[in-house]
Amino acid sequence: MKVVLEPSVYVGNVPVRCTVCSGRVHPLRLRGRQHLLAIIYNDRGKVCGELCRDCLAAGPEAIRQQLQERLNALQASVQQLQELVAEPIDLPTVEQEFRQYM
Repeated sequence: MKVVLEPSVYVGNVPVRCTVCSGRVHPLRLRGRQHLLAIIYNDRGKVCGELCRDCLAAGPEAIRQQLQERLNALQASVQQLQELVAEPIDLPTVEQEFRQYM
């Protein structure tokens, strides 16, 4: 992972979400109308998102830990969704729904 400060592709001071902590990222105003964002690239050079100033200041180990915590939470959500997908789906008929309102 590589973090690079680059000119923002967004117009103005539009907040985006930090890829690491999900907090709000406000571009850093450089001069005039120019704003900078900390952009995260993977090892293949693909943009993976933006990084907030707090995560940037926290350093590599804190970023790695925060990403691991976020990954664990996402995996738990995936597990719950997989369990739901495996269950049969029982929906009310239109007639049953109308009876609720009569």
